[in-house]
Amino acid sequence: MTHLQVEELPVRKGVVDISEDPDLAYVITVNRYGKPNKTVGLIRHFGGVEGAVGSTVAHDHHNMMIVYRYSEAAQRVYEALVKCGGGISCSGKDQLLQTLELPVFGLMSATNCFDTAEQAEKMKKTLQSIGLDTLNPLLRIVTLGLTVIPEFKYSDLGLVDVLESKLLPIFPE
Repeated sequence: MTHLQVEELPVRKGVVDISEDPDLAYVITVNRYGKPNKTVGLIRHFGGVEGAVGSTVAHDHHNMMIVYRYSEAAQRVYEALVKCGGGISCSGKDQLLQTLELPVFGLMSATNCFDTAEQAEKMKKTLQSIGLDTLNPLLRIVTLGLTVIPEFKYSDLGLVDVLESKLLPIFPE
């Protein structure tokens, strides 16, 4: 379950500055179906992402979601996922670390199950190495956009209040 909280954060050069708060990360959801929709917001308690993690495996909408601390890392993840047709990708602060290629609709592998399982295990370890220290870090980003489970989720249309079935402003005045 996700909760909503409003915080005041510093803005530097037109960007919300999270550099002093290691528990905050940016999150972007980009529409994968030819529409220009995208949402940029913030997430707290995602895990200590020292770089970026992105996925096209995002329940219900299967858009691309990237959680990141550094925009350059997010750009590397975005480009890797576009190039391979989808999957899960991870970048450290300075370099792309790994991409689990899932080119069939951005959800499924084109290789056999044994190779895919091996690559998934490697991706889990890579994600844990950048700070996603959970039992199954592959699922951490996948459920972030699941707009049918309470309480608040990101979609390419904005921040969704799941219980009220409405969009909320990400940066209220």
